[in-house]
Amino acid sequence: MDKGEDPPANTGGGTRGTAPDGERFAVDSPRSVPDPYELEPLSPVLVVSKILRIGKDRTYEMIKDGTYPVPVRNINGRFKVSKYDLLDYLNAPQAPGGAA
Repeated sequence: MDKGEDPPANTGGGTRGTAPDGERFAVDSPRSVPDPYELEPLSPVLVVSKILRIGKDRTYEMIKDGTYPVPVRNINGRFKVSKYDLLDYLNAPQAPGGAA
């Protein structure tokens, strides 16, 4: 880049990552937020927090204070959240498309 040139525009909108298929994407893009329907029945709390847009530090503060919006289970020292509790919190049907 020569002196006086403007730096390239940041069109990515934040930190960038690489998908398993090699495609580049912005980490804060909708693609990086997990689909609640594709979660395991008991999912790590930080995965659920990504869906709820709660940061890591705040997640652990809320768990400690008992204010996390979804019930959290401590299984062998790992915080887990039920997919079905999350879907209830989001007022989403238990199965995609509204089928129960």
